[in-house]
Amino acid sequence: GMGYTAKNKEVQEWQLDVLLWVRCLRQAVPAVPVMYLWFTDLGLGMEEVFLVTSLASAVTVVAEIPSGWVADRLGRKATLVVSFLLLCIGYLLLGMGFVWASAVVKPIGCALFSGTDVALLHETVRSLNLEKKDALKHESRHISYVTTTEAVFSVFGGFLLPQHAIILSALPTFIGAVLAGFLTNPTTPNEASIYNPIPYAVVFRNASHGILTPLSILSTFTYISVWLAPVLWRAHGLSPAVYGWVWFAVNAAGSVGSMYAPKILALVGGSEGSVVAMLRYFI
Repeated sequence: GMGYTAKNKEVQEWQLDVLLWVRCLRQAVPAVPVMYLWFTDLGLGMEEVFLVTSLASAVTVVAEIPSGWVADRLGRKATLVVSFLLLCIGYLLLGMGFVWASAVVKPIGCALFSGTDVALLHETVRSLNLEKKDALKHESRHISYVTTTEAVFSVFGGFLLPQHAIILSALPTFIGAVLAGFLTNPTTPNEASIYNPIPYAVVFRNASHGILTPLSILSTFTYISVWLAPVLWRAHGLSPAVYGWVWFAVNAAGSVGSMYAPKILALVGGSEGSVVAMLRYFI
């Protein structure tokens, strides 16, 4: 079955706050605005940069397939800990110049984290007997704090040397692994002795409203633009510090928008949630 016998403690309400910190630490990396600069410092040309990023994208796609099964079998807590450790190792490898190894290790960490945090949030809300709307409220709050964290650390990274920014990114991911160890795999209200998670596929079937494929395509284009943007900025003579402020502006806008997501969704209705998601990507 999906569940397994385990000695799970009763989930406390503070888990929502711990999970918020965990998700923020995932994005508390100053490496984002200077990643391309580090590649060029290592002597990689444009073609090699795209080969590396293509490999990372391919590994992410492949790793996403079993990641849900891993999260269901190991439990959300263990999956998040492993995810952070892989991210930490990935940043250290990249900072030491092992680009290709990092392009394999780090994406696996990303894939394991992706969705596991959302599943744990929904299970925690359910375990605490909160209403379904509370999940959206907490998710919006989390996204706002997470994007704000990314915005702040992007500015910080813009003032650092590329190698320093990347190696420093290993620190918050390591702290995230430690903090994730304090999380609890929720139990259902009626089965205190059996860990019975919401099946991973169910979480995403309910959350995606049938538009997971188009959103994935849009995300791919967004990912490509992230790597092309520094090329354009450097061509115009912009400094890495400006890169950081650009990322700050992008994420600050996302932070503000996420705070109003529950109100917008309430206006258009849950069944039209896909419209909100699509508008977000186009904006």
